Amino acid sequence: MLVGGIETSFGSLHGVHTSQELEMSLHSCESPREPDKIHIKRVTAVEGDLVRPKHRNELLLVPKGCCWMESDNPVNANDSNIYGPVSRGLMKNRATHVIWPPSRWQRL
Repeated sequence: MLVGGIETSFGSLHGVHTSQELEMSLHSCESPREPDKIHIKRVTAVEGDLVRPKHRNELLLVPKGCCWMESDNPVNANDSNIYGPVSRGLMKNRATHVIWPPSRWQRL
């Protein structure tokens, strides 16, 4: 969970076992290009799925041990459409709540 830009860990991927549970969930992950940065992205495809990257006219098979992660923010879409599939080894925690701003507090 990110609190005021500070990452706090309240869970891990150890509780996520199936592709169905992983798909469409929000996760923090190390940036594949900048390992010192943490991104929060939505998993939109898992290993074995076919995806069509934005701005490309080709299908891509998500490799074993990877997932396709996309930004919910189209203005700041530094995601798999830019850097490709993300190794599950780079994934850190699953987001469970929105806590900021307080008016949007909710369970995911």
